Amino acid sequence: MLSSLIQCIFAGIPGPPGTPEVFDVSRDGMTLTWYPPEDDGDSQITGYIVERKEVRADRWIRVNKVPVTMTRYRSTGLVEGLEYEHRVTAINARGTGKPSRPSKSAVARDPIGNFLHGLSTLWQKGIILAKLTLFSNLEIYLAVLTNEIEVR
Repeated sequence: MLSSLIQCIFAGIPGPPGTPEVFDVSRDGMTLTWYPPEDDGDSQITGYIVERKEVRADRWIRVNKVPVTMTRYRSTGLVEGLEYEHRVTAINARGTGKPSRPSKSAVARDPIGNFLHGLSTLWQKGIILAKLTLFSNLEIYLAVLTNEIEVR
């Protein structure tokens, strides 16, 4: 009698990827990175869908036309001054899994725009006075005493 062992593997959809981290923020883009899902559904992850939304909006919009194969993506085409959240969904041979938790929100603006809104200087008789305006509502005045002033 001949017998054979048949092994059945039931693959499922992947679990949610790790929450995206946002960095390298500018006025028209931000970079995301995330961890693959803990549960790949017993099937290799073939790509990721990246979505974003404005914080005040309800609707998520897909930002990549073709699935991303790495766990890093630059989201571009943002509107300066708007605040965005991102999420990621994994794909395997069985289908599309559940989305990650949303990233922390980030405002699309150049890094200097997040910190320094204005700098003005005045020098007279060996004193340099600098006025820094931070976050558009905090002003700091710096006075620097100098013995020599070089005018170029």
